[in-house]
Amino acid sequence: MRYAPALVALMAFGLIFAVAGCGGTSEDTESAIEGLTEKAEDLAESAGEMADQVMEMAPEEMKAKVEELKVQIAEKEDQLAGLTEKLKGLSPSDLTGDTAAKLKSESETLTQEIEDLKKQVEDYLAELGG
Repeated sequence: MRYAPALVALMAFGLIFAVAGCGGTSEDTESAIEGLTEKAEDLAESAGEMADQVMEMAPEEMKAKVEELKVQIAEKEDQLAGLTEKLKGLSPSDLTGDTAAKLKSESETLTQEIEDLKKQVEDYLAELGG
């Protein structure tokens, strides 16, 4: 516990660099914040559009969309399994290289896409009442 103040100071220092854009100009930081704000607004808008589409869909359309999403989930899960097998097949020295980093990044992206699709399925099922 005697290192706690130093650790807190180090974390605060890291946070300052992250917020300040790691030494970039305030214009860079403002540009990054504007970019993130625009992306958040776009995501909110697309979520609102999706909600409107769901409200306008007939139950049969929603059921068809759920089945379509389930197929997409299965395809992405197969892709993820393939990437996992590739990662398992790498030699220990390759686990720290670019190939492993690329595979891990692709795995993380696929995992997020699968989670997003599952959330959509949940939303449709909730709208259908089960």
